Amino acid sequence: MMTRVKFEIELPTEGDDSPQVSGEGAVVRCERLSPTLGHYEVAVFFQHLNGNSLRDLKDYLARVFD
Repeated sequence: MMTRVKFEIELPTEGDDSPQVSGEGAVVRCERLSPTLGHYEVAVFFQHLNGNSLRDLKDYLARVFD
C-alpha cells in the first residue's frame, strides 16, 4: 500500500491506433485474485499523467459510458 509506481495502460480501440495512458501514482488497494496464482488486482491513484494521457483517458471513458 502507498507504494509509488510508474504505469502504462494501452486503451482498447476499434482501430489500429491504441492510445496509451502513462504516468505515476500510488497503490491504494492490492488484492490477490487467486491463492494458486500470483495475480493481483491493483488500484492506483493517479498523481501525474504524461502528455495527452488525461485527454485520451477522458475520450475513452466518454466512448465507453456514452
